[in-house]
Amino acid sequence: MKKMKNFILIAAPLMSIVLLSVTMVLAWFVFLKTSPLATFKSGQIDVSVNINAAPIQEELAFNDLAFMDFSSDIIADDDEVLNLMASITQIKINNSLNSSDVNTQLSIDPDEGLFYLLYYEGKNLTPAALDYNWHNLIVTVVGSETNVSAQRNLLATYNAGVIADIASIKLEPGDWITLQIAVWGDYEELSAPSLYLSDSYDMLISIASTQWEGAI
Repeated sequence: MKKMKNFILIAAPLMSIVLLSVTMVLAWFVFLKTSPLATFKSGQIDVSVNINAAPIQEELAFNDLAFMDFSSDIIADDDEVLNLMASITQIKINNSLNSSDVNTQLSIDPDEGLFYLLYYEGKNLTPAALDYNWHNLIVTVVGSETNVSAQRNLLATYNAGVIADIASIKLEPGDWITLQIAVWGDYEELSAPSLYLSDSYDMLISIASTQWEGAI
């Protein structure tokens, strides 16, 4: 049996995730001109967001952030605990039955020392269990690449691709999408690694809904 490293069992005291612009109720007006008639078309955007099946708050605090070594614990998962040590948040974005067609812009801005991965569950599906195999995802994304900087770039590109895919999804009235965000502490990205137990870490998540471009 492999011996688990001691530092993996130590969780940072606080990670707070602040979510901004997550519920939007916006009126929109479009001027349509076709000779010889001109008309106005209006509508409303009404989107809500749930975090871990509960209504959204402006700030959520978690105390289960585990710091890990990027190469041996995140990429290689030598002790086979990467999935167990993930701090996971599930997000459900709901488009109201009274809303117009919308799409979703997601942006994530983590403090230094936070490493995250996204998993898009799907559209109009029952939210999945929080047992996704994150290490299998990492292996798939990184492939045979061994350079640490290149590995980080590949994973960042993957996350950006998920965000772009979400932005391309049309949510009609009554539609919803769900996704998961898994977060770990990353020693190598800290400017003062010796202070990680006394610091707190923020991840700013912005979710904005706008009228679907093809709605008119």
